This record gives sequence, C-alpha cells and structure tokens, in this order.
Amino acid sequence: MKNNRSTSAAVVATASRQGTQGPIADAVRHYVAADHTTAVAVVDGAGHEADVVAIAPVLAEVAARNAAQHGAVRGVLSASSLVTERGPDGDGPRAVAAVVMCPANGQTMAAWSGDCRIYGSNSTRLHHYSSDQPVAGQIRRYL
Repeated sequence: MKNNRSTSAAVVATASRQGTQGPIADAVRHYVAADHTTAVAVVDGAGHEADVVAIAPVLAEVAARNAAQHGAVRGVLSASSLVTERGPDGDGPRAVAAVVMCPANGQTMAAWSGDCRIYGSNSTRLHHYSSDQPVAGQIRRYL
C-alpha cells in the first residue's frame, strides 16, 4: 500500500554554547510518529554535575516521543516524572524543558516547564509560543 500523504520535512535547529564551568547539560531530540506528527523537545539541565549531563538527553527523548503520540503537555509531564523524586539527599537533577508538537494536518501546540522561550517560524513569520516564568506569572495573577 502506497502512502499518498503529502508531507514536508520539519527543520529542527538549536544553538548552545559551551559553558564556562564544565560540560553542558543541554539536550534536544525530535521524533516523528507514524501519523507524521513531529515533536521536538529541548531540555536545559541546571548545573554541570554528571547526573544532570546524563539525564538531560533522556528527558528530551522521553518528552519528544510522548509529545508526538499524546500531546505536548503529556510530553513535558512524562519527562518531569523522571526527576520529581529527588533522591535520598534531596539534591537530584533539575532541568527546564520546552516541547513543541506539530500534527501533520493540525495546529502546533507547545508546553514548557520553567523559564523557557519557545519560538517557531513558518518561513514568513516568527511565532512566540511561551511566556517566561509561567509558574511565577500564575502565582502573581492569583495573589
């Protein structure tokens, strides 16, 4: 059976600079599901410790795959569930994440955790999908 669906390839681009105090804990992953839904996850781990550097790519992979299959919010939540247990010393890895999910024939959706800015372009216009410090902003609105 031949698939006659017309699709275009997503372009995924990120930039990162080497930190001044050791290895960087940034990671980006993208995943294309069977229905051609594309999801991209960017994770910025806090610090330079080995556990943060090791978990950042795992968080990005989990977020991208879950977002492509179940939506952007579920992508962020599934990744965050891997680091919510802080370990016996209470000092486990921390990170912020941004996820964008683009269905083949639907509306682009974004979700994020922490201080993130999400931008996207359709080659004509730059779109801003997020707001800085979403939790702090929500708290301010309800006080």
